[in-house]
Amino acid sequence: MADEIIKVLDDLSQRFGIAVDWSSQNMMPYLQTLGNKLVNYKITFATLWVVLGVICLVLALLLWKDANKYSKDKHPEDYYRNGYDDQYYARIYVGVCFLFVGLLLILINAHTIILGLTFPEKIIFEEVKDMLRNYR
Repeated sequence: MADEIIKVLDDLSQRFGIAVDWSSQNMMPYLQTLGNKLVNYKITFATLWVVLGVICLVLALLLWKDANKYSKDKHPEDYYRNGYDDQYYARIYVGVCFLFVGLLLILINAHTIILGLTFPEKIIFEEVKDMLRNYR
């Protein structure tokens, strides 16, 4: 496996015109450190998005509670005359949008966190694959 990584690095260095000794004594500790940093970066960034998703869920809950409070605060004669008004529906609509965005952020990034903690090599492989695809 290490020889294959060195071959990929040789190919990349030839494309950029860089002459580097990619022997395993020099590069394997560097590659391990670089791989750990990449995995930690992905996990940290995904955690940030999960926190943002939780904030979206809290905002959705607050908007839903505010819409229900707003509808209960109206006088009964106003309800029979006007029904629910635009403010109620706007709060519900924005709350549902926050709910879906929050759930989507949490689900996608929780997958990245679990992947980084259990199988970090896949994150490194996907990053190298994307780099090679961009250099072709």
